[in-house]
Amino acid sequence: MFSEVKNRKPVHDREIKCYGYEREDGLWDIEGFLIDARHYDFAYTDRGVVKSGEIYHEMGVRLTIDNDMYIKSIETFIEHAPFNICPGAMVGFQKLKGMQIRSGFKRKVTEALNGICGCTHLKELVFALSTVAFQTVLKKWHQEDVKEARKPLINTCYAFDNKKEVVKNYFPELYEGE
Repeated sequence: MFSEVKNRKPVHDREIKCYGYEREDGLWDIEGFLIDARHYDFAYTDRGVVKSGEIYHEMGVRLTIDNDMYIKSIETFIEHAPFNICPGAMVGFQKLKGMQIRSGFKRKVTEALNGICGCTHLKELVFALSTVAFQTVLKKWHQEDVKEARKPLINTCYAFDNKKEVVKNYFPELYEGE
């Protein structure tokens, strides 16, 4: 828990929700939604005045992946955005189709959607969905001894460093420590 801080006022709220689903066809849908609201009125040319508490950003991403964490399809939507042209950024996200979610994924997404090629908020959702994808597909990995499919976990975080004891205990064949 955070320590208590007094005498402050809310300014901005962001809600991100992510869900993982198992499909009948053996694939997985990983969905995320982002909603922003501010606690003051402000104006944009395309939207006019956005009132305090009114939704400012509302968008989502669905990644459909296979057991090996390859993106088979990607869908995006933008319901609310500050500018009328923002939905044009969704097209660039098709570049992610065929990518594998594994170590280096966030770097590859950033390269594919660098600068004006994408949307910061949708990209942020893709990053959140990459970790939700692992948590979702773990169901399959827990049901079967699918060591090969688990290899994408290696070197994705502190615990899965190939020189740490987690890898030594769970993936001894991939362990490179002392």
